[in-house]
Amino acid sequence: MGADVKTQQKKSNRMTQPIQYRRNSNRCGAAAVEAALIFPMLIVLVFVALDIGQFVNVAQTVSNASREGAQLACKNSTVSSSEVVSKVQTYLQSCFPQVEATTLNESMEIEVLDDKGVAFPEGDLSVVPAGTEISVRVAFEFSAVRWLDGFSVWSGDVKETISVGCRE
Repeated sequence: MGADVKTQQKKSNRMTQPIQYRRNSNRCGAAAVEAALIFPMLIVLVFVALDIGQFVNVAQTVSNASREGAQLACKNSTVSSSEVVSKVQTYLQSCFPQVEATTLNESMEIEVLDDKGVAFPEGDLSVVPAGTEISVRVAFEFSAVRWLDGFSVWSGDVKETISVGCRE
């Protein structure tokens, strides 16, 4: 009977003692190798996500600039398309202050068009009757404001937006 009690005590001691793991000498550098393989892929993934985010931001900015131009072109007080072009250029320059004005102006194309898609002769908007559709087309090169030049996914890509409104 006394031997059974001692055996039970030994078993209970084994169960209450923390399990000690031995380091396997074959696994010592495995974590470092795995990290060395995964880390470059994670870095590339982060940069791709940044580039996509910036492209979406630029696309939204160009759309907003086109909308601003269309709102101005639809007002009865606007008499020339040069006012609209100036408004769009000013809007884009305020959104991208880190880029020189000449670089921005070279990378954008702005047109004020009638309901048939034809530019107004001499840019005169004063002859446009009320209720006529006016379109403002803005095309902008993404590479002019791009942070990352190494990825060729968006290189040479032009974001184009057309906003339409009716003359007051």
